[in-house]
Formats: sequence, C-alpha cells, structure tokens
Amino acid sequence: MFCTKCGTKNSIESHYCGDCGHLLQQSSETPDLPHDISKKVERTEYWEAAVGYKNTDYYLTQFQKFANSGVSASWNWPAFFITFYWLLYRKMWLYALAFFIFPYILLILFGIILGMSGSDPSSLIAGIFWLLYIGISFILIPIYANGIYYRRVENKIAAVKVGSADNEKRLRILSAKGGTSSAAIIVILVIFIPAIIGTLAAIAIPAYQDYTVRAQISEGLTLAASAKASVAESFSRNSKVPANRTEAGMTANATDTKGIYVESVEITNGTITIMYGNQANEIISGETLSLIPYETDDLSVIWRCGNGMVPTGTSLLGTAAKQDPFSTDTGGRIAVVIPPTAGILDKYVPAACRP
Repeated sequence: MFCTKCGTKNSIESHYCGDCGHLLQQSSETPDLPHDISKKVERTEYWEAAVGYKNTDYYLTQFQKFANSGVSASWNWPAFFITFYWLLYRKMWLYALAFFIFPYILLILFGIILGMSGSDPSSLIAGIFWLLYIGISFILIPIYANGIYYRRVENKIAAVKVGSADNEKRLRILSAKGGTSSAAIIVILVIFIPAIIGTLAAIAIPAYQDYTVRAQISEGLTLAASAKASVAESFSRNSKVPANRTEAGMTANATDTKGIYVESVEITNGTITIMYGNQANEIISGETLSLIPYETDDLSVIWRCGNGMVPTGTSLLGTAAKQDPFSTDTGGRIAVVIPPTAGILDKYVPAACRP
C-alpha cells in the first residue's frame, strides 16, 4: 500500500504511513496518486525488482537517502567482511573482478617502483602498499559499497527504460537481471571451502604424524621396562652394573627384545639403548634412545631418559662414577655412560626425556 501523500510503500495492515504518518486509504484498489508521488512509487517498484527479495527494505532505505540527499556514503558490513563474495552475490561482476586483481596490480606497480629505485626503500614501499590496500579494501569500499550498488541499480533501470515502454516488461527484465546470484556460494564451495580443508589438513596431518611417532617411541620405552628391572636387580644383587644383557639375566641377542617399531634393546654397562626400526616411521627408523641409570643415597636406581635432566639428588650408578662420570673402568660399580643421542628430535620423546 502506497501513501498518497509521500508515496512510501507500507504493509497492507498499516493504517498510517511509516514515513510521514499520513492516514492510509484502506482499499483494495490502487488510489490515483499525484504525478510526483506516482513517479516515486514507480521508482520504488523498479528498485524492488532490481534488488530482489533479499534485504530489500535495507537497500530501499539506503537508495531513498541517496536519491534525496545526493550523498552515496554509508556503511555496509558484508562489503567489509566478505567484499569479493558480496560483489558476486549482488551481480556486480566487473567490480568483483577489479577487487580480485587489485592486490596484484598494487604488487606489480610497487615492484616496478622498487626496481627503478636507486636506493632500497623496500620498507617504505611495503608500508605504502599495505596502507593503500587496507584503506581501499576495508574503509573506502565498505563506505561506498551501497552507493556503488545504488548507481549500478539506477543504470539498470535507465537501460530497461530505453529498451521498453511497457512497465510490466521493465519489471520482469529488472527482476531477471537484478536480485542476487548463487555465484558467490559456488565460489565459496569451489575455492573457499577447499582452501579451509587444505589449511586444516596442513595442520592436522603433521600433528597426526607427530602423534604416531610418539606412540612408536612409547613402545620402545615399554619394551625397555624389563631391561630396566633386570639392570636394577643385577646391581642390587652384585653391587655392580651388568656389562651386557647376559649379566643382566637376559638373552644375549639384543634383537630378542623387539616390537613392531623397535629393532632391539641393548645393555652396555648398565646403559640401555633402544634401537628403532622394523615398521617405525622414517623419522626415527635407525635412531636410538638411551636410558642411563643413576643411584640415590639409599642405593635405589633412577633412570635418565634421552636428553632429560639428571635426576635430582642422584649420581651415576657406581661409586667411581661419582668422581668420573665418563669412566670406562668396569672393575667396580660403574655405569659406562653412552652420551644421549640427538637423532630423535626432542618434540617426539616424552617430556621426561627432553632437556
């Protein structure tokens, strides 16, 4: 229902005009309107046809302000957050293309300037580039987006008026050429979503690989538990560290202790060396992790894993080793220290095995 005073369109249930407050004529027939009001009604109908049924009231309000004031500045949030997709959604194809290639044009332009410059003003040029890009993309475009859309709609209306004198045909043409497009949704599905999936995969795949490597390393520490118990028991019984697996009460062959990802577990003068292989990830395949025994004041055994910290209040297993940590004298209670290997990155081993 249109107001006979100002021409504003109101809902059929309204009794008073929402714009000027004039009492509306409750009639099923369209009243005769003054010429200027009739023109306003016609313009509103054209705008509605060109904009479509999505956010029609919002854009009609903006268009009315632009038509009355001649000022085309406002603010459009979709144009701020998703400029390219908003332009596609509103069927402004050339503007969308221009926005898409705009950063590349700036890069080429400043690349030429940088190449022609005798000095090295790269920081200044980069600063100018970002100021231009941010200023145009996130300030100017959102401010004038509604105005650009308004002029685009007005150009479409002017074109259909030239092409046809039939008002109904004009409205049909505007409805067909205007409205919104699913192109933005297609672009999001084809480009944006795969990009998100690719980004998530780039994060998830390495994280999963790290998880699997840590799990494989854990198998070695689990298999080494029996060797640790054997070394501690042998030291408690004989007051000296076992020189090898046989002295520790285990089989002589280091490969007798193996798993899916562990190739062998060796004992050398008390120090346990886990060798990874078989089906282990290539990151740790062929690498070793050492477990070095330390004794406390009550002669119990505590283990240092890999590059982990030396247990507090302990010394290397064996009395002579307290004075000479790297002693090779195997005649007493001495643990011959094999320095921790650096082949396995610290991020893969348990926290207790890290520096």
